[in-house]
Amino acid sequence: MAIFSFQKHNLVDGLFRRRFNVYHADDPGNLVEGQLEGTDAAVTQINGFDMGPTHSRDTFVFRGYFRPDTTATNWRFRTNSDDGSFVWLGVNAIPDTVDLNTSNVIVDNGGEHGAATVTSGNQSLTAGVLYPIAIVAGNNTGPGSLTFSVSRNGGTSYFTNLSGLVFYDPAADNGFNLS
Repeated sequence: MAIFSFQKHNLVDGLFRRRFNVYHADDPGNLVEGQLEGTDAAVTQINGFDMGPTHSRDTFVFRGYFRPDTTATNWRFRTNSDDGSFVWLGVNAIPDTVDLNTSNVIVDNGGEHGAATVTSGNQSLTAGVLYPIAIVAGNNTGPGSLTFSVSRNGGTSYFTNLSGLVFYDPAADNGFNLS
C-alpha cells in the first residue's frame, strides 16, 4: 500500500464526488470529461445514496484518501449497489479515473443487477496513514443506489459514517491529488 504524508496536503473531511452522465459499463475508461455533469465535496457518508431514477444511466466517482484510526490486519470494505460498483485502495486507486483497472479492485460488485452486497477480503492498514481510495458506482436504468461501509474488525460490524476517516484535496480539480 502507498503511504502519504497528511501534512503535505491541505485535506478536508470527506470524499470528493463527481457525476458522469453515462453508465460506466464496468469500465472506468468510459468516463470521459465531456460527460462530467457536476462535482460535489465533503461526502462523509454514502448510505443509500440515490443513483436513480433521477440519475438514470449515471456514474458517480468518489475520490480521496482513507486514514484508518486503528492499526489492524482485518479492515474490510463493502458496497451494496444497484447497479455495479467498485472500490480501489492504495496504489491501485492512484490512476486517473479513466485509467482505473477493475482487475485490481478490493471490491468488485460489477455488472447490472439489483441491490447486491460484495465485501473485500481483509486489508492490513496502519493508523494515521493516508491510503488513496476510489469508489465508482453506476446505474444503468431504473432505480439505483449505493451504500459504502467499512469494518475495523474483520466484518463483525460495519459503519457508514466515515467522518474523520476520509479526506479530499480541495485544491485539486478532481479532489484527489498526490503531487
